[in-house]
Amino acid sequence: MAFPTTGILDNFDRANEGPPPSADWTDIQNGLKVVNNEVIGNAAAVNYNWSGYETQYGPNCEAYFTLTDVVITGGEGVFARLTTLVLATVDGYTAWYDSANGLKLYRVDNGGFTQLGSTVSWTGANGDKIGIEIIGTTIKCYVDDGGAGWVEKDSETEGTYTSAGYLGIRIYGSGDEGDDFGGGTIAGAGAEYEQAVSGALTFAGDLANRLYAYKALTGGLTFGGSLASVATFFQSMSGAVTFAGSIVKKTSKTLAGTLNFIGALEGFPDIRKRWFIWLRGMLAHSQERRIN
Repeated sequence: MAFPTTGILDNFDRANEGPPPSADWTDIQNGLKVVNNEVIGNAAAVNYNWSGYETQYGPNCEAYFTLTDVVITGGEGVFARLTTLVLATVDGYTAWYDSANGLKLYRVDNGGFTQLGSTVSWTGANGDKIGIEIIGTTIKCYVDDGGAGWVEKDSETEGTYTSAGYLGIRIYGSGDEGDDFGGGTIAGAGAEYEQAVSGALTFAGDLANRLYAYKALTGGLTFGGSLASVATFFQSMSGAVTFAGSIVKKTSKTLAGTLNFIGALEGFPDIRKRWFIWLRGMLAHSQERRIN
Protein backbone atom coordinates (compact mmCIF):
# COMPACT_ATOMS: atom_id res chain seq x y z
CA MET A 1 0.00 0.00 0.00
CA ALA A 2 1.05 3.62 -0.45
CA PHE A 3 3.24 5.33 2.13
CA PRO A 4 2.51 7.63 3.83
CA THR A 5 -1.27 7.78 4.04
CA THR A 6 -1.46 10.43 6.76
CA GLY A 7 -0.64 14.13 6.90
CA ILE A 8 1.80 16.40 8.72
CA LEU A 9 1.29 16.68 12.49
CA ASP A 10 3.92 19.35 13.21
CA ASN A 11 5.82 21.54 10.73
CA PHE A 12 7.68 23.38 13.53
CA ASP A 13 7.03 26.74 11.82
CA ARG A 14 6.86 28.95 14.89
CA ALA A 15 8.97 30.94 17.30
CA ASN A 16 11.80 29.10 19.02
CA GLU A 17 10.56 27.05 21.98
CA GLY A 18 11.27 23.99 24.04
CA PRO A 19 12.04 21.50 25.13
CA PRO A 20 9.52 20.09 24.44
CA PRO A 21 8.79 21.47 20.95
CA SER A 22 5.24 22.46 22.01
CA ALA A 23 2.44 21.50 24.37
CA ASP A 24 1.63 18.61 21.99
CA TRP A 25 4.90 16.90 22.90
CA THR A 26 6.42 15.26 25.99
CA ASP A 27 10.16 14.86 26.54
CA ILE A 28 11.31 11.26 27.00
CA GLN A 29 15.09 11.80 27.10
CA ASN A 30 16.67 15.28 27.16
CA GLY A 31 14.01 16.45 24.72
CA LEU A 32 13.69 18.28 21.44
CA LYS A 33 13.17 21.96 20.76
CA VAL A 34 12.25 24.29 17.90
CA VAL A 35 15.01 26.51 16.53
CA ASN A 36 14.66 28.49 13.29
CA ASN A 37 11.51 26.58 12.25
CA GLU A 38 13.14 23.17 12.62
CA VAL A 39 13.38 20.59 15.40
CA ILE A 40 16.76 19.86 17.01
CA GLY A 41 18.13 18.03 20.03
CA ASN A 42 18.27 19.90 23.31
CA ALA A 43 21.48 18.30 24.59
CA ALA A 44 24.91 18.54 22.98
CA ALA A 45 26.81 15.82 21.09
CA VAL A 46 26.99 12.24 22.49
CA ASN A 47 23.49 12.61 23.91
CA TYR A 48 20.19 11.24 22.67
CA ASN A 49 17.28 13.66 22.48
CA TRP A 50 13.85 12.07 22.36
CA SER A 51 10.31 13.47 22.49
CA GLY A 52 6.93 11.81 21.97
CA TYR A 53 3.80 13.22 20.38
CA GLU A 54 1.02 13.12 22.98
CA THR A 55 -1.75 11.60 20.83
CA GLN A 56 -2.09 7.83 20.48
CA TYR A 57 -2.58 6.24 17.06
CA GLY A 58 -3.07 2.76 15.71
CA PRO A 59 -2.58 0.00 16.27
CA ASN A 60 -1.85 0.14 12.53
CA CYS A 61 0.11 3.36 12.26
CA GLU A 62 2.96 5.27 10.63
CA ALA A 63 5.35 8.14 11.32
CA TYR A 64 7.81 10.07 9.17
CA PHE A 65 9.84 13.25 9.01
CA THR A 66 12.42 15.15 6.96
CA LEU A 67 16.16 15.15 7.68
CA THR A 68 17.15 18.79 7.16
CA ASP A 69 20.72 18.77 8.51
CA VAL A 70 22.58 15.45 8.51
CA VAL A 71 25.98 15.28 10.20
CA ILE A 72 28.44 12.42 9.85
CA THR A 73 28.40 11.50 13.54
CA GLY A 74 24.68 11.92 14.06
CA GLY A 75 21.50 9.94 13.83
CA GLU A 76 17.75 10.52 13.59
CA GLY A 77 14.70 8.29 13.83
CA VAL A 78 10.93 8.08 14.12
CA PHE A 79 8.90 5.94 16.53
CA ALA A 80 5.50 4.26 16.56
CA ARG A 81 3.42 2.22 19.02
CA LEU A 82 5.20 3.77 22.01
CA THR A 83 3.50 2.46 25.15
CA THR A 84 4.45 5.37 27.41
CA LEU A 85 6.38 8.64 27.21
CA VAL A 86 8.62 7.76 30.16
CA LEU A 87 12.17 6.55 29.43
CA ALA A 88 12.23 3.77 32.05
CA THR A 89 8.99 2.18 30.84
CA VAL A 90 8.69 3.05 27.16
CA ASP A 91 8.26 0.20 24.66
CA GLY A 92 7.62 0.30 20.92
CA TYR A 93 9.41 0.41 17.58
CA THR A 94 11.64 2.78 15.63
CA ALA A 95 13.12 3.27 12.18
CA TRP A 96 16.54 4.77 12.85
CA TYR A 97 19.14 6.33 10.54
CA ASP A 98 22.69 6.06 11.83
CA SER A 99 24.84 8.40 9.76
CA ALA A 100 27.91 6.20 10.22
CA ASN A 101 26.19 2.92 9.28
CA GLY A 102 22.75 3.05 7.71
CA LEU A 103 19.10 2.22 8.39
CA LYS A 104 17.98 0.03 11.28
CA LEU A 105 14.68 -1.15 12.70
CA TYR A 106 14.58 -1.56 16.47
CA ARG A 107 12.21 -2.85 19.11
CA VAL A 108 12.24 -0.73 22.28
CA ASP A 109 11.87 -2.45 25.65
CA ASN A 110 11.79 -0.24 28.77
CA GLY A 111 13.95 2.31 26.97
CA GLY A 112 16.47 -0.26 25.67
CA PHE A 113 16.95 -1.05 21.98
CA THR A 114 17.06 -4.44 20.23
CA GLN A 115 17.78 -4.42 16.50
CA LEU A 116 15.39 -6.30 14.22
CA GLY A 117 17.08 -7.86 11.21
CA SER A 118 20.21 -6.41 9.66
CA THR A 119 21.43 -2.89 8.97
CA VAL A 120 20.45 -1.60 5.52
CA SER A 121 23.05 0.43 3.66
CA TRP A 122 21.80 3.94 2.89
CA THR A 123 23.38 7.37 3.05
CA GLY A 124 21.03 10.16 3.99
CA ALA A 125 21.41 13.76 2.86
CA ASN A 126 19.76 17.05 3.70
CA GLY A 127 16.16 16.94 2.48
CA ASP A 128 15.77 13.16 2.60
CA LYS A 129 12.93 11.62 4.59
CA ILE A 130 12.62 8.56 6.82
CA GLY A 131 9.47 6.75 7.88
CA ILE A 132 8.13 3.76 9.80
CA GLU A 133 4.98 1.77 9.07
CA ILE A 134 3.45 -0.89 11.34
CA ILE A 135 0.53 -3.04 10.20
CA GLY A 136 -0.21 -6.01 12.41
CA THR A 137 3.16 -7.61 13.11
CA THR A 138 4.86 -6.25 9.99
CA ILE A 139 7.25 -3.33 10.62
CA LYS A 140 8.69 -1.45 7.65
CA CYS A 141 11.20 1.32 7.10
CA TYR A 142 10.80 3.75 4.20
CA VAL A 143 12.99 6.52 2.79
CA ASP A 144 12.48 9.29 0.27
CA ASP A 145 15.72 10.37 -1.37
CA GLY A 146 15.39 14.09 -1.97
CA GLY A 147 11.81 13.96 -3.21
CA ALA A 148 12.24 11.00 -5.57
CA GLY A 149 9.39 9.16 -3.84
CA TRP A 150 9.06 6.81 -0.91
CA VAL A 151 10.79 3.43 -1.19
CA GLU A 152 10.56 0.50 1.22
CA LYS A 153 14.06 -0.33 2.53
CA ASP A 154 13.43 -2.95 5.22
CA SER A 155 10.60 -5.16 6.49
CA GLU A 156 10.64 -7.26 9.65
CA THR A 157 8.07 -9.34 11.52
CA GLU A 158 7.78 -8.72 15.27
CA GLY A 159 4.72 -9.01 17.48
CA THR A 160 5.69 -8.02 21.00
CA TYR A 161 3.74 -4.74 21.03
CA THR A 162 0.44 -4.77 19.16
CA SER A 163 -1.66 -2.02 20.73
CA ALA A 164 -2.15 1.59 19.69
CA GLY A 165 0.50 3.97 20.98
CA TYR A 166 2.36 7.24 20.68
CA LEU A 167 4.60 8.47 17.84
CA GLY A 168 7.93 10.19 18.38
CA ILE A 169 11.26 11.55 17.17
CA ARG A 170 14.78 10.96 18.49
CA ILE A 171 17.88 12.87 17.42
CA TYR A 172 21.48 12.12 18.41
CA GLY A 173 23.40 15.20 19.52
CA SER A 174 22.51 18.77 18.63
CA GLY A 175 23.94 18.84 15.08
CA ASP A 176 21.23 16.91 13.25
CA GLU A 177 17.97 18.70 12.55
CA GLY A 178 14.56 17.72 11.20
CA ASP A 179 11.28 19.11 9.93
CA ASP A 180 7.71 18.23 8.89
CA PHE A 181 6.83 15.42 11.27
CA GLY A 182 3.81 13.43 10.14
CA GLY A 183 1.93 10.25 10.89
CA GLY A 184 -1.15 8.72 12.41
CA THR A 185 -3.49 5.77 12.15
CA ILE A 186 -3.50 3.89 8.85
CA ALA A 187 -7.15 3.64 7.83
CA GLY A 188 -8.38 0.33 6.42
CA ALA A 189 -5.14 -1.50 7.07
CA GLY A 190 -6.88 -4.80 7.74
CA ALA A 191 -6.47 -7.19 10.63
CA GLU A 192 -4.40 -10.19 11.53
CA TYR A 193 -5.48 -13.24 13.50
CA GLU A 194 -2.73 -15.65 14.35
CA GLN A 195 -2.78 -19.20 15.60
CA ALA A 196 -6.22 -20.51 16.61
CA VAL A 197 -9.44 -18.50 16.59
CA SER A 198 -12.21 -20.51 18.26
CA GLY A 199 -15.11 -18.10 17.88
CA ALA A 200 -16.81 -16.39 14.99
CA LEU A 201 -15.24 -13.36 13.32
CA THR A 202 -17.53 -10.64 12.01
CA PHE A 203 -16.64 -7.47 10.08
CA ALA A 204 -19.49 -4.97 9.74
CA GLY A 205 -17.70 -2.89 7.11
CA ASP A 206 -15.17 -3.31 4.35
CA LEU A 207 -11.85 -5.00 4.93
CA ALA A 208 -9.75 -2.68 2.84
CA ASN A 209 -6.50 -4.55 2.78
CA ARG A 210 -5.89 -7.97 4.20
CA LEU A 211 -6.91 -10.54 6.78
CA TYR A 212 -4.59 -13.35 7.73
CA ALA A 213 -6.20 -16.15 9.76
CA TYR A 214 -3.41 -18.59 10.52
CA LYS A 215 -3.72 -22.18 11.68
CA ALA A 216 -7.35 -22.92 12.51
CA LEU A 217 -10.54 -20.90 12.47
CA THR A 218 -13.27 -23.04 14.04
CA GLY A 219 -16.08 -20.49 14.03
CA GLY A 220 -17.85 -18.72 11.21
CA LEU A 221 -16.38 -15.76 9.34
CA THR A 222 -18.70 -12.99 8.13
CA PHE A 223 -17.90 -9.85 6.13
CA GLY A 224 -20.61 -7.17 6.09
CA GLY A 225 -18.80 -5.24 3.37
CA SER A 226 -16.34 -6.05 0.63
CA LEU A 227 -12.94 -7.66 0.87
CA ALA A 228 -10.87 -5.37 -1.31
CA SER A 229 -7.61 -7.24 -1.43
CA VAL A 230 -6.40 -10.56 -0.07
CA ALA A 231 -7.84 -13.02 2.44
CA THR A 232 -5.58 -15.95 3.16
CA PHE A 233 -7.01 -18.71 5.35
CA PHE A 234 -4.24 -21.18 6.06
CA GLN A 235 -4.69 -24.77 7.09
CA SER A 236 -8.37 -25.32 7.98
CA MET A 237 -11.62 -23.52 8.53
CA SER A 238 -14.53 -25.58 9.80
CA GLY A 239 -17.24 -22.91 9.94
CA ALA A 240 -19.17 -21.12 7.23
CA VAL A 241 -17.76 -18.10 5.40
CA THR A 242 -20.15 -15.39 4.25
CA PHE A 243 -19.39 -12.30 2.18
CA ALA A 244 -22.16 -9.69 1.92
CA GLY A 245 -20.08 -7.70 -0.56
CA SER A 246 -17.56 -8.64 -3.21
CA ILE A 247 -14.26 -10.41 -2.87
CA VAL A 248 -11.20 -9.96 -5.03
CA LYS A 249 -8.09 -12.14 -5.06
CA LYS A 250 -7.69 -15.43 -3.23
CA THR A 251 -8.37 -17.83 -0.41
CA SER A 252 -6.48 -21.08 -0.08
CA LYS A 253 -6.19 -24.48 1.61
CA THR A 254 -9.16 -26.20 3.23
CA LEU A 255 -12.70 -25.05 3.94
CA ALA A 256 -14.92 -27.69 5.52
CA GLY A 257 -18.01 -25.53 5.84
CA THR A 258 -20.22 -23.60 3.43
CA LEU A 259 -18.94 -20.65 1.36
CA ASN A 260 -21.61 -18.04 0.58
CA PHE A 261 -21.42 -15.00 -1.70
CA ILE A 262 -24.16 -12.40 -1.87
CA GLY A 263 -22.03 -10.05 -3.94
CA ALA A 264 -19.71 -10.51 -6.89
CA LEU A 265 -16.84 -12.93 -7.17
CA GLU A 266 -14.14 -11.33 -9.29
CA GLY A 267 -10.99 -12.63 -10.91
CA PHE A 268 -11.55 -16.38 -10.60
CA PRO A 269 -12.30 -17.94 -14.01
CA ASP A 270 -11.69 -21.44 -12.66
CA ILE A 271 -12.76 -21.87 -9.05
CA ARG A 272 -11.51 -25.43 -8.83
CA LYS A 273 -7.96 -24.37 -9.63
CA ARG A 274 -7.73 -20.90 -8.17
CA TRP A 275 -10.10 -20.72 -5.23
CA PHE A 276 -9.43 -23.65 -2.92
CA ILE A 277 -7.18 -26.61 -2.89
CA TRP A 278 -10.07 -28.49 -1.25
CA LEU A 279 -13.62 -27.23 -0.85
CA ARG A 280 -15.41 -29.83 1.24
CA GLY A 281 -18.60 -27.90 1.83
CA MET A 282 -21.06 -26.20 -0.47
CA LEU A 283 -20.47 -23.18 -2.72
CA ALA A 284 -23.47 -20.87 -2.77
CA HIS A 285 -23.46 -17.67 -4.82
CA SER A 286 -26.57 -15.55 -5.44
CA GLN A 287 -25.13 -13.59 -8.38
CA GLU A 288 -22.72 -15.84 -10.16
CA ARG A 289 -21.74 -19.46 -9.77
CA ARG A 290 -19.03 -20.54 -12.11
CA ILE A 291 -17.31 -23.91 -11.84
CA ASN A 292 -15.66 -25.04 -15.05
